Amino acid sequence: MTPDERTNRAAMILVQAAYSSDTSAAKHWGISVRTIQNYRARLNSDSDFARLFALKKAEFEQAWLTDMPLALRKAVHFLGKAFEQPDYTPEMIHAVAGALKIMAEIRLTKEMLDIRFGGGHYDFDQQN
Repeated sequence: MTPDERTNRAAMILVQAAYSSDTSAAKHWGISVRTIQNYRARLNSDSDFARLFALKKAEFEQAWLTDMPLALRKAVHFLGKAFEQPDYTPEMIHAVAGALKIMAEIRLTKEMLDIRFGGGHYDFDQQN
C-alpha cells in the first residue's frame, strides 16, 4: 500500500469511528483502538490529513443525506399499503412508523443545525 493509500485509509477509518465508535471501527478494519487515537491526534499536526478527513466526512454525510428522501418516501408508502393489506402485523407497522419518526427528527435536526451554524439550508428533497 502506498503512503497516499494509507493516508486515505486512515481518513476513512476516522470517519467510520466518528459515526460509530473507535472499538467498532478498529474491529472492522483489523487495527487497534490506539491506532485510531493516533490517527485522530494526527489531525492536529497534519493539515493535509485534516483536509482529507474533512473531505471524506463530507462525502459520507452527503451519501446518507442523499438517501434520506428515498427512505422517507418508502416508509410513507409502506404505511399507506399497510392499512390496505391484512398481512402486515401491528409490530411491522409500529417499527416502520418509529423509523419514519426517527428519520424525520434527524432531517429536522440536521436542517436546524445547518441553519443555526452553517447559515445555509439543505434541500432534503433535491434529486441528484
